[in-house]
Amino acid sequence: MLHLAHCNVHSTDDSFFSRPHAFQIISISPKSKQIYNFLVSSPHEKKEWIAILRHHTNCCSKCTAVWKARDNYGGFGDETFKIVRNLTVGIIQARGLPNIDTRQKTVSPYAVILLDDVKQAKTAVKNSNDPIWGEVFELE
Repeated sequence: MLHLAHCNVHSTDDSFFSRPHAFQIISISPKSKQIYNFLVSSPHEKKEWIAILRHHTNCCSKCTAVWKARDNYGGFGDETFKIVRNLTVGIIQARGLPNIDTRQKTVSPYAVILLDDVKQAKTAVKNSNDPIWGEVFELE
């Protein structure tokens, strides 16, 4: 059973699980961090789940601290206060990656995008020491 007040909800890019419509609930306690991954059937369902869960959780640990401060000091005066954050990340290329496995001619690199220490997206795997991805990710 999860105590939602101690959880954060994160939308993940479709690339992360190589499947669309995923999101994560991260339960944070002083001793541990548990990550629960969910896949739903449509973008509308994903948006709906996240909206419902965010009424009881936060989007990240920083927002948890903001809301705790609000509660401790009797609010900010504007009860419609809402934190909205979006980030666009572009992964362009890498150059001269070393080949650690001498049995192979090239490496098979990919990039993983983390936001607040939470994995959000992943690029495609390229078979090159000088890969060009040219991928853009919209993180919420």
